[in-house]
Amino acid sequence: MPSIVLYTVRLLSMTGLVLLVLSIINVSPGHSGPPNRKAGHLSGNITFVGKLPQVRKFNLATYPDPFYCGRISDGKGWRIGPKVRVNTNSRLGGAIAFIKGLKSHNRTEDRTNTVKSLNCRFSPFIGLLRKGDELKFENWDPVLHQIEVFQSTSQGGRLLRRETLTPHNNSLKSDFLQSGEEGIHQAGPPLMYEVKDEGILFFRCPLHEYMEAWTLSLSHQYFAISDEDGEFLISNIPTGEHTLVIWHPIGQTEQTVDIKDQQTLHLDLVFHPTRSTFYREPEVKTNPFGIDLLGDSHIVPSVERQKE
Repeated sequence: MPSIVLYTVRLLSMTGLVLLVLSIINVSPGHSGPPNRKAGHLSGNITFVGKLPQVRKFNLATYPDPFYCGRISDGKGWRIGPKVRVNTNSRLGGAIAFIKGLKSHNRTEDRTNTVKSLNCRFSPFIGLLRKGDELKFENWDPVLHQIEVFQSTSQGGRLLRRETLTPHNNSLKSDFLQSGEEGIHQAGPPLMYEVKDEGILFFRCPLHEYMEAWTLSLSHQYFAISDEDGEFLISNIPTGEHTLVIWHPIGQTEQTVDIKDQQTLHLDLVFHPTRSTFYREPEVKTNPFGIDLLGDSHIVPSVERQKE
């Protein structure tokens, strides 16, 4: 009999200890963790409506490295700036869809996002990242570039950083310009930049103004970039009413969406351009000195022959 009493006392003591530990870590008996969060999904396609912005043209005679950078040009001495990606069905590619105002605390690790300078062009042209990520800028060209980082504000672009992107020590322009030969691209020393705030970031090279790129920084993962068919998908959005934003360098639209648990809301969206670019577009004017000073027949678009 005493052994039964002793066993009962020990069992009650162990039970009390387990309950005490559970109360300290705030877990109720019978549950392995917090209840599942209710979430749904959002898909859509984006149709471009309106007039496409005028494409910017840059006279290569007025910028450094016209022969190397002219390997992407129209064959007449002009470099053509980035175009809006609209397919034959007027679907808009490269637009960012995101949920406005949400915060996320389930970040597991910081990421490094690379912006590459290659053939006098920044890639990717439009990117997405989380606040706290790092940007790594790399120069894969045998020519000197600079990187200017601007943040979009209501007063215009605020310059955050300006640095030089040096080429690899063994990279030579002549390796890419000799007839019948193509050099090997190598990355120069990287430049790191931590993204500390949410918002729109704009990158450009002041030496070669046709080089530009954009990145949107957010505090959550509820975003996507539309593909070539204008389609996107954002998964596991908390249920309830939210504001969906469709953003592109040429404009922005917003609308309210109601996300329901375990359901996918599909939207057919229309996008109207509201501006031409981050900077006011100058009128395209012929250079008074003329491209013939360089001998435009020698500026060969060996990488890409551009069209307006």
